[in-house]
Amino acid sequence: MSILKTHEINKFRENYQDYTKPCVCKGLKLAVLFDEKDSVKELGAKWHPDPSGKGGYWYMLENRVDQQHPNSTGNSGATIRDWLNANKMIVGTYGSVQDDLLKQLEKPFWDAPIRYELQKSNSVSGVGGVNSFESIILYFYRGIDVVEYRGANEAYGDHSQMMNLEEARTFWDDSLSRGYNRVDIVEENA
Repeated sequence: MSILKTHEINKFRENYQDYTKPCVCKGLKLAVLFDEKDSVKELGAKWHPDPSGKGGYWYMLENRVDQQHPNSTGNSGATIRDWLNANKMIVGTYGSVQDDLLKQLEKPFWDAPIRYELQKSNSVSGVGGVNSFESIILYFYRGIDVVEYRGANEAYGDHSQMMNLEEARTFWDDSLSRGYNRVDIVEENA
């Protein structure tokens, strides 16, 4: 996510839906107006400065998200996540996927991923030329906002890698710039 300006944050909040997905990354990225920064800072939010030195954004560490809000009274059990949702601040995941958090998840979060296939033709021209294809397979797990790359590929290697959505968008854009094209989208069965 790029740095959001005040009018972009206000627009984002017009159609806000509570973010209830488990956090399996370093934290959650927040849309915070300048006059709200002290409130989120008191709750433990951290500032991530933009490398350009101009602006940045706030994020809440995963281990704070579901803790009780310090101002919740009695048995209300309101969490920091509840407060962030009430104030329409959660944009999505922040930071790398944490393997230990993934291992704790129950099956429903892994059900029915969307499978994307990107393909690049490696054609050899001339007599006896051979057309071969390199494929990239990505699985998007909507229940946790995580994308998995699986496979053997000359450009990216032979391994499996879990990515947050921002990392996956960068991976996707990089793949397209390397000549890959989307050839298939399939919703996997549970």
